[in-house]
Amino acid sequence: MTLFKKIAMMTIALLTISSAYAGHNNDCCDPCPPDPCKTCDVPGGPMQSAYSHPARVNVCGSWDMFASASFLYWEPREDGLELGTDRHAVLANTDYARFLDMSFDFKAAFKVLLGYNFEYDNWQTVVRYTRMNMNTSTSATKADAFDLVPAWFIDAGSSPNISKITNKWDLDFNIFDWELGRPFYNGKELTMNLFYGLKTGWIDQNLVSTMIYSSSPVKTTAKSDSWLFGPRLGLNSNFIFCDTFRIFGDFAASLFYQKFSDVKINEELVTDASSLVINTKTTFKNINYATELAIGLGWGTYFDNNNWYFDISAAYELQSYFNQNRMRSLKEGIDFVTGATTDWSKPADLVMHGLTLTARFDF
Repeated sequence: MTLFKKIAMMTIALLTISSAYAGHNNDCCDPCPPDPCKTCDVPGGPMQSAYSHPARVNVCGSWDMFASASFLYWEPREDGLELGTDRHAVLANTDYARFLDMSFDFKAAFKVLLGYNFEYDNWQTVVRYTRMNMNTSTSATKADAFDLVPAWFIDAGSSPNISKITNKWDLDFNIFDWELGRPFYNGKELTMNLFYGLKTGWIDQNLVSTMIYSSSPVKTTAKSDSWLFGPRLGLNSNFIFCDTFRIFGDFAASLFYQKFSDVKINEELVTDASSLVINTKTTFKNINYATELAIGLGWGTYFDNNNWYFDISAAYELQSYFNQNRMRSLKEGIDFVTGATTDWSKPADLVMHGLTLTARFDF
């Protein structure tokens, strides 16, 4: 039997079975008469609302409040604070120059938090304050066959009379965050909290660069004071295991208006430290942004018949505030005007990273 005959016989058999089935259905009930005015209905929504189970801490007979305190051991870093270069006195070109970078150290700081749980759909709000007030200094001494070229002195240039350069950087970092969100379960062991809120505060910096010129100290002082305000959003996540332990990851981003209201540079005259060769002040206004990332391990439990809750955690945290070194921007602007350089680079970022130890108490 040819292939064509086989296909024809199979087709006839299928048509016969379909006709018999249709006739059987027609015997059971008569078809509804067609409605010429009827069209396809729009698909409706679910008959029962979906609900994400709340994941907030809920202690018995509570005030629905919680507080936490964190010890920070962070290293603040910022580019553009270098001392200068150490250049060969004879072979005076960039192939025989060494950059004298600023060194940075880990410093202790803190942040505190106060939160409240609403009865309305188990939302919660928090206010957080972070403070980092620190200073660090770096020195460079003239080596044999090398001349020091300071980065923060226009009047000095390259001179064998410069025997030492010291930079001291002060940072006063004060930030307030407000957040509103609703923690919920995404599965049995994963909780999430998508929040939004506001960021505000101030960031003040001060740099004093001192060089020893012909055995006499000469200073350049640079300063930057700023305040900021803008929206913030982020996500907290917790993977729970062994009932009381969790691995967590937090991320947040902020976009804010920032005003650098007091950016100035004062440079003393090399030949007369009581006079200023530069005394310049300006203001910058920008839309800036910041990112925050933390990953760590925590443990928490209810106690006293679930009347209280206690939680401790340790995390690595990284915060980046972009375009913060406006002191360097002003210095490069002065260099550009005086013809000392043709470069005017993007302001450097302020980065802080390190260990965060936190204790939380719900009551």
